[in-house]
Parts: sequence; structure tokens; C-alpha cells
Amino acid sequence: MNSIPASAVIEITPHCNWNCFYCANLWKIKNDYSEHLPTKNPFDILNKLLDVGVDTLKITGGEPLLYDKIVDFCQYAYHEVKYLILSTNGSLISKYQHTSLFKNIDRWDVSFNSNNKQTFKQMCQGPGEYEKTRKGIDLLESNEYTFGISLTAMSTNYSDIYPTCLFFKNFQYITDIGINFFRTIGKGKSNEDKSLTLQELRSLLETVKTIKTICTFDISVDVFPKCLVDEKSRELIPDCSMGEMFAIDAWGNFKLCPSSVPLGNIFDKEIEEFWSSPQVRNLQKVSWLPELCMNCPLPGKCKGGCKVSTDPLFGCDSYLLKYKEKRNETNLNCQ
Repeated sequence: MNSIPASAVIEITPHCNWNCFYCANLWKIKNDYSEHLPTKNPFDILNKLLDVGVDTLKITGGEPLLYDKIVDFCQYAYHEVKYLILSTNGSLISKYQHTSLFKNIDRWDVSFNSNNKQTFKQMCQGPGEYEKTRKGIDLLESNEYTFGISLTAMSTNYSDIYPTCLFFKNFQYITDIGINFFRTIGKGKSNEDKSLTLQELRSLLETVKTIKTICTFDISVDVFPKCLVDEKSRELIPDCSMGEMFAIDAWGNFKLCPSSVPLGNIFDKEIEEFWSSPQVRNLQKVSWLPELCMNCPLPGKCKGGCKVSTDPLFGCDSYLLKYKEKRNETNLNCQ
């Protein structure tokens, strides 16, 4: 049996106070999903994760700070796992400043797509949310709580990415900025025109290299086909963690990635059974890769880029399919 990873994501609630047009959550495009299916008790989900040895937990949503028992949940989880991360849009952080929540989280992950108010409003589709999120970030910084920033890069905020990263240059308690590439998943399917072109993405990687020379915190980027960028840029791109972690949504569904389709429910089938399933075993091999990847010198490291950008379970990265003729520009000698 394959060893179950110690890292997992729990999507604690489907509810969110924002209406981001790029949201990758699959249930966002299925209105009847959240209306007619009751969610499971997050404590019951957590106990199942603890039973299989999960010791690094990331709490997401929806917006997790909307969960009415989030303070109690984090207090329990914090004392049961080795490392607890809470991922939030940041707009409700100040609501909890006088609770015990802050001392029961190892690291906050705050979504902040632009320091330009108009761009921010356009992306999150909510008035006044910029000010609320800024207040939350300032609260974390002033109280010396460790946090990171998540930023989704698309045409809407492309020109804001450099100044937004530099805005955090003098913050003392930020650990990193993670730049995710907009994917046409979930609600994003209806906004394909917001995706960055390959040239824009390559330029963005050059921008990241510059930022890394200026700022002391780390800058990371999303999974991407390494054959489409130059050798130096490949060093910035991580290997996909799909198959090395897993996610459980608010209904108890088991997923190999927060943006992938469910393989079943952990209240009907044990987590160990999912992890030893053919889907997981196949994912951990490279034999499933499409033909255009099999002659690449990097198949074991790249595995086709983002596997859920074209297929709900795992497939070839949408950028690779769209720009496959550009692979030889990066001197990989693809056949």
C-alpha cells in the first residue's frame, strides 16, 4: 500500500463573502451542490485525517473565517498537528483580533491580488474589501504573526504584480508571496480571455527573478510546463504536489488536488483505500503522460505541468497544449 502523505487540505466551508470571477472551486459552477447537499462536521473530517497520520494541515474554503466554530476548530487542530495553516481572503481577520484564534495558527495565507484598489475590487467583486484585507494584513504584521501572500496572476492584474510585491518589501513577518497562474477551472471557465499569454508568463518569471534580488522574503510561482521556459526560469517552477498530498472538501469528498474532481467520500470509504487506488498509483507514474511529453528530458520532474487545467482528474497542462510548438524554443531538443 502506498504511504499516505502527512500533508492535507481541508476545505472547511463552501461559503464565501467574495465572488471572485477566477475562483477555481468546482462547486462554484454547480449551484445545486451547496444548496442541497449537507456539509459534514469539520471535526469529524479532522479526526479521520488525524487517524491516518496527517500532521501538516491547511484550512481553506470558501472563506474559512465564515465557519462559526473556526476558533474552536483551530484550537483543537493546533494541538493535534505539527503545523497549521489558515488560508483566507483576509477581509474578516480583524473580526477575530480579540479571540484566541491567532495563537492557534502557525501561519496565515492571505489572498491579495493587487495593491491597486480598483484592480482588487474588480477581481474580488466586492466593495470595500481592499480596505478590510489591508486592515487584516496590517493586524498580522503589527502583532508579529507569520503570514504569506497568495496572488493569482492574470491579465487583469498583470501590470500590478511587480509593485504589489514591492509593497511588502519592508514587512517583517511576511514569509513569502506565492504567485499562482490563472487557470480556467471552476468559475474561471467563463473567463478564459483573462489567462496570461505565454510571452506574458515568461516575462513574469523574469520579473520574479528581479523581485527575488530586492526582497528578503521568498517568491514562489505555480506549477507550469518546464519545457516552455528557459533553464533559469525552470529553477523557479516547483514540481506538482498532486499525488504527494490530498484534500477533503466540506462534504467529505476525497480529492488529489483542491481543484480536482472528487474520487469518492471518506465517510463511505477509508482514506487508506483512496490512497492505494489505481488513480493514485497511475498518477505517481509517468506512463499516463501524453505522447508530446514522453520524449521530453524532464518528464519525471514536470509531469505535464498543472494536471487539472485541462482534465478534471489529471491531464496535460493547458499551456502545453496551446503552445506545444514553442517547446523547442527553450533548447530541450524535444523530438
